[in-house]
Amino acid sequence: MSGMKKLGLAVTVGTAVIATSAANADMLETFASCTGRLSAEVEHAWLMGAGEVDYLTHQRSEFIALLTAVTPPDQNRQALAIRIDAKMAHSEILTLATFSRDNAQMDWALKQAARHIRGCTELLLTS
Repeated sequence: MSGMKKLGLAVTVGTAVIATSAANADMLETFASCTGRLSAEVEHAWLMGAGEVDYLTHQRSEFIALLTAVTPPDQNRQALAIRIDAKMAHSEILTLATFSRDNAQMDWALKQAARHIRGCTELLLTS
């Protein structure tokens, strides 16, 4: 194989590896965030006595499986940090949606929570 062909192959393989790494990082971020958001939804539904706890728990387990599949062992802490941050942020939105005294703020929070969860569940084939 000539030097130019080897160089071309090396660049192609290197680009594919970088693209794959970027895609894995994006998936890790997405799946960790969705796992966190669904964890907040499960807790909120449980505390509020909503009947959808089992369904939400099932969806969360789907994201846990996806997250586990794309997380390299050296990035477990990062994935957990993303998951916790997303859970806390989503919990704050759910708190506003449930307990705000401002109807406009409550409406905004309800729409935001639904939009975030819909963005996640649309990724699942079984949603």
